[in-house]
Parts: sequence; structure tokens; C-alpha cells
Amino acid sequence: MDEIFPDRKPFGFEQMCPRNLVPAGQYVLSSILPHANQNLSAFSMDTYPVTVARYQDFIDQGGYFSSEWWSQEGWSWRVDHNIMAPRFWDDAEWQHLRDPVDRPVVGVSWYEADAFCRSQGGVLPTEAQWEAAARGAEGFQYPWGNIWEEGRVGNRGIGPKICWQVGYWPKSAGPFGHHDLVANVWQWTCDLWPIKQEDTLMAVRGGSWASREEMCRTNVRNGYAPWGQWSHVGFRVVYPQ
Repeated sequence: MDEIFPDRKPFGFEQMCPRNLVPAGQYVLSSILPHANQNLSAFSMDTYPVTVARYQDFIDQGGYFSSEWWSQEGWSWRVDHNIMAPRFWDDAEWQHLRDPVDRPVVGVSWYEADAFCRSQGGVLPTEAQWEAAARGAEGFQYPWGNIWEEGRVGNRGIGPKICWQVGYWPKSAGPFGHHDLVANVWQWTCDLWPIKQEDTLMAVRGGSWASREEMCRTNVRNGYAPWGQWSHVGFRVVYPQ
């Protein structure tokens, strides 16, 4: 990646976990949500998706042995399947997903993401919260405005087929300073996929490194099973004010 874009390498994000405030107010949300205009309470959200380094700390601190961080369903899933780390974590053929450590962590199920958030004193964002952070008060279609612009994000067809280091695309920052809201990795939310399925699905937002432009918008969702662990799905934490 550095050989392709040598002037965009971020610096020292691996030990950082900054967050940005989304102020209280009325937000113009997309029509895929039940209520297009909502008054939301203030909250803070991670500036970047959770990185490999942050998640390594969760593992090192015994996160997979601490049932108090897990939902009952998530803990049962972890125990029944002997889950001790994200998918790919110890697979030598997939170490490029962990190196460098300021990549977004992937291979993390909804259950694992939920447990991590609880351990940080936070939660996964609702779809409305994610949209407020990504769309701002004006209801942008992209975090930067209403027109797609090449070179703002690393999505399908740009560079290697892998997630980018957090903050690698600074021009993609949203109205409140959050990075990597679209493209890079889909992001888990705490909301159910609204279309009835045989299995329960959780909504994800933002598109990924594997997504076409039409999926990297603030008004698009996808749905994945909560136990699924994919190489293009990550998450970030919301903290109540």
C-alpha cells in the first residue's frame, strides 16, 4: 500500500483512540430510516474505526474470558464455538490483515464488537447516530457533501484488496471530524436489519474497500448475521454524554 500512495501514510494512530462529539440537535436522516428528521441527544463517537492495536489490548486484558462484557447470547456463542480471537487473527496466511496495527480490526462478529464496546464504557451506534455523524445537520449523501469525488476514499478498484490504515484518506472526513465513515470497512450498528429473514441480521453502514461507489453512501445499509466474521466489516464505539 505504501508503495502505491507513499505520501499518505498515517502516523502513530495505533496508540490513539480519539473521539469526536456529535452535538444534540435535529438531523436530516435518510429515507431508509423510519423517521427522516430526528432530534438526537449529544454523543461522542470514535474518530476512527477500532484498530488492530486497540483490539489486541482487549484480548490481552482478558476480554474473551470476562463474561461481564458480553451479552448472554454472545457469551454462549463464544463458549460454544471456542472463540478466542477474531477470525484470521492467528492464521499466518492472513497476517496482512493485522499488519500494520493501525488497520481497522476485521474478522470481528457483532457479538465481539458489542463486547468490546461494553468494555470501553460505550455501545455500538444506532443507525440514526451513525447517519447523524456521517450526514451532519444538512443531510449529506457523502460525509463531505452531495457529490462523489474520486480520490476521497479507498473503495473497490483502488489499491490492494484489503482495508486501509485508519485516517489514510483524510479528505473523507465527515462534518464532525470522523474518518473512514464510508469505504474501508462496513461498520456494525446496534440495530436489526429491518427486512424479515430466516436468521436475525444486524445492520451495517458505510460500505468497504470491496464496495462500489453506490454502496459508499450515507443512505445505504447492509445486513449480516451477528456471528459472522468478515474481512470487510469493522466497527467503532459510541459514548453517551
